[in-house]
Amino acid sequence: MGIHVLLLVLGLALPSHAADKVPLSVGALSVAGDPIDQIIQRFKIGLDRIAPDRFETKLLIRGQAGGEEALMSAVRRGRMNMASFTGSGMSAVVPEFSVTMAPYLFASYGELDFVLDHFLAEPLWRLAEDQNLHVFGWLDDGWISLYAKDPLLVPKDVNGYPMRAWQVPTSHIFFETLGADTIGMSFPDLIPALQTGLVRGSEIAPMFYDVVGMAEHAPHYILTQHAYNTGVLAANKEWLDSLKEDERNAVIAAVPDKIIARALLRGGVPANYASMKAQGAIIHALTERQQARWAAATKPAHEALLQDLGPQARALYALIQEGKTAYANSLQ
Repeated sequence: MGIHVLLLVLGLALPSHAADKVPLSVGALSVAGDPIDQIIQRFKIGLDRIAPDRFETKLLIRGQAGGEEALMSAVRRGRMNMASFTGSGMSAVVPEFSVTMAPYLFASYGELDFVLDHFLAEPLWRLAEDQNLHVFGWLDDGWISLYAKDPLLVPKDVNGYPMRAWQVPTSHIFFETLGADTIGMSFPDLIPALQTGLVRGSEIAPMFYDVVGMAEHAPHYILTQHAYNTGVLAANKEWLDSLKEDERNAVIAAVPDKIIARALLRGGVPANYASMKAQGAIIHALTERQQARWAAATKPAHEALLQDLGPQARALYALIQEGKTAYANSLQ
C-alpha cells in the first residue's frame, strides 16, 4: 500500500508533457498545397523533429486571424508568435521595405537574390527589430504584374483607368506615375469594388491571382513583371528572446532554407499560369520593346518614392545600386 501511495505522489509531482510544451502559433494567408502552406508545414515538421515534445504548434494559415494588417498587429503585440508577410505587409510597419518594390528595379532572379542576400537583409531586418519583429529569412511572393478587365498593353492604356492601389507607397506612386485613377483600398474590399466597377484592375503576383480566382473578375493578366514582392517569415522578437536558448535555436533551425523556399515559390509559377488559363484568364506576354516602354514610363516613380520615404530609404536605394554593380562584376 505504501508503494502505491508513493507512486501516486510521484505521479502528481511530475508535470505532464502537455504542460511542459511551449505554445507556438503561426499565421499566414495560404490555401492547402500552395508554396506558403508547404513552407510552414515543413517548418512544423522540422521543429517536431529537432525538438520533439517541446512545442505545441498551432497553425492559423488559412486566414483565420484576418488579413496582413491583422496578422501584423497580432504578431507585434504577442497575440501570435510567428507569421509570413509579403513585402507590402512589412512596408506597413517598416516603410523602407517599399524600396525593394520600385518598378523595374531588378532585371533577373540572380540580380535580385544577390542584392537581397548580400546588401539588404541586414539593414532591413535591423529596421524590423526596431518594430519588435525578428525576421528569419526571405519568403517571396514573386514578380508582380498588372491585371484588369481590359488588355492594358502599353502605359497610356492605364491613363485615367480606375486601378486599386495596395496600401503601400510604391503601389500608389506606380499608378499615379502612369496617370491612373488611383484608389487605395484593402484586399477584402477589392472583389466588391471590381464587381461594381469602382476599380477595374490592380497589380498582383500570379500565385495570388490564381488562388483567389481573380480571373472571374478581371480576366486580363498582363506580364509587366514590373516589381518583385519580397516577403519574409517573422516572429515576435520579445517572444523569441524569451525562449530558452535550445528552444530558440530549434525554432531558428526549423525555418526552411531560403533556397528551398525560393524553389517552392518560383517553381510553382508555371502551374499558376496553367490554372489561371483554366479559370478563364487571358495572359498577355510582352516583348522586350514593350517592357522597355513600361520601364521608361515608370522610372520617375523611383525618385518620387524616395522623396516620400525619406533618407533611410535613399540610403537603402544607394545600397541596391551598389549591389547591382557588384552583381554585374561577379558575372564577368
